[in-house]
Amino acid sequence: MKVGNYETCVRILDQIFVDNILGSGKSVQAVKFILYELTAIMIKTITEIGEMDDDDSEIAELISMVDNIGVNVDVREINRHLQSIIQRFCAKNVQKTVQKTDLLSERAKLFVDEHYMDSALTVAMIAENCNVSMAYLSTNFKKKYQTGLLEYINLVRIEHAKTILEKSSDTVERVAELVGYGNLRSFFRMFSRYVGTTPNRYRAMMLAKRKDTEHE
Repeated sequence: MKVGNYETCVRILDQIFVDNILGSGKSVQAVKFILYELTAIMIKTITEIGEMDDDDSEIAELISMVDNIGVNVDVREINRHLQSIIQRFCAKNVQKTVQKTDLLSERAKLFVDEHYMDSALTVAMIAENCNVSMAYLSTNFKKKYQTGLLEYINLVRIEHAKTILEKSSDTVERVAELVGYGNLRSFFRMFSRYVGTTPNRYRAMMLAKRKDTEHE
């Protein structure tokens, strides 16, 4: 339940019922004891997750069902009710986990947007800033933005490089430095990969395009 894995929870629950309740030959009191213990474990887990309401009607109904087992309540009905509670809380926890990882990815993205010009910027540095492992950050970043974190760093740098090339007369070496590339060869390689041409040719193309526009 803590990780929102509903299928695993239900499989374990069904196994508990098969091994300890259904067809076990146990007395009603013994079955009640098992179900009370199971309910207590569930309440503890839900409380730890932080989703327990003081007057949670589903839990209250579950306890009432266990109290009346053998009178007008069947154990299979209790199993179904337990599954319903598990499904509800697993769904909530999955949503909270997604929100948490989305915020983490957004924080990483913002860090890149603000520090792309640092040639020492690495995925390890970003992960350290976010207080998570590189693997965890990279996996969740890719899920949210459909691109790797290192790929995003290069995309941001190249987009800024294009703007500088269009609007300034800085040398290509200076442009590479401004966007975080300490190695000119790396800058040329990445620029050609993402833009399809060299920085010098891109600048010439943008200059020619601007002149054509001015003459129209």
